[in-house]
Amino acid sequence: MRRCHHRTARTLVLLAIAVLCSRSSRAQSVAAQYVGRSVEDVQLLVENKPTVDTTVLDLIEVRRGDALSAAAVRESIAHVFSLGRFQDVQVEAAPGAAGGVVLRINLIPFHTIQKIVFAGTLGLSSGELRSTVADRYGASPPIGRVDAAVRTLQQLYLDNGYLRATAHRVQLAGADERIAVPYFFNPRLDARIPVLTLPDELAAEARGVSVDPSNERIHAVYGRNAWKSRVRAHPDVAAAHGYV
Repeated sequence: MRRCHHRTARTLVLLAIAVLCSRSSRAQSVAAQYVGRSVEDVQLLVENKPTVDTTVLDLIEVRRGDALSAAAVRESIAHVFSLGRFQDVQVEAAPGAAGGVVLRINLIPFHTIQKIVFAGTLGLSSGELRSTVADRYGASPPIGRVDAAVRTLQQLYLDNGYLRATAHRVQLAGADERIAVPYFFNPRLDARIPVLTLPDELAAEARGVSVDPSNERIHAVYGRNAWKSRVRAHPDVAAAHGYV
């Protein structure tokens, strides 16, 4: 068993090295035609936005005024990946105004989820939903695993008898490299909600249904009730679009 773990770990390391080499090769090939030219400018960006992060800037081996070399590009990429903050390094080279080269290095960070919020008619406890996600993907899963987490939660609902539960997710942009992902759980819009007759002992304790003249009856189809609640909650928006 121990040998198997060592073999797996070695395989993962080799895969990581292979990915890094592949990305470095692609980046170097972009700048290859400009090797030897004087570097007029080096533009460092994070998701296409200029950055002044010195922890990253200090790792770039390509300097303004130097002759562009493939080794400097390769070392810069390796240094950036060593931070463990970025999943990709995109290098672009373009001719400069003075006949040299302008290097553009765009860094794509890993996005981790800072907080997961469960809302709606959950049916299951938020603690169970949270632990299900954490057990499979960790407390702060990468954003690339969100869709997989949705499928896991759908399977959890299926296992608990919610055969047609729908999970709706919204991604909210957060600060820097972290975001929040709330999940909403509700029945399908075409689901029919049956009217249940309470046993006598429960019916005796029921307070009855409050009557609101401005409110319609409860519809058998869930979607009509959902639409009604949205219109009542946002009458100005509904009126602006001609729905009331």
